[in-house]
Amino acid sequence: MTNWTKCIDCAAVDTSEAGDGEVVIDVTYDGRQMATRINRCNQLYHISFLPEGPGVYNIDVEFADMEVPGMFLCSFCSILIISVT
Repeated sequence: MTNWTKCIDCAAVDTSEAGDGEVVIDVTYDGRQMATRINRCNQLYHISFLPEGPGVYNIDVEFADMEVPGMFLCSFCSILIISVT
């Protein structure tokens, strides 16, 4: 069981201009997939994960079975807003 009390809020995916669809998030660090949690509020999806160490984490985003283009990176000191249109 994952202890989410130490998780990092790293990104938000805004789908308000894209219609309906499922959001799938894959966060990786040093080649390993991190446990993630997605909280939805209307068309905004907040992504949290449990970090393993300092550094940059890669975030892959899919919406409605389509890859969202771009390179999304997360560090401990920033929150990324990803818009899907």
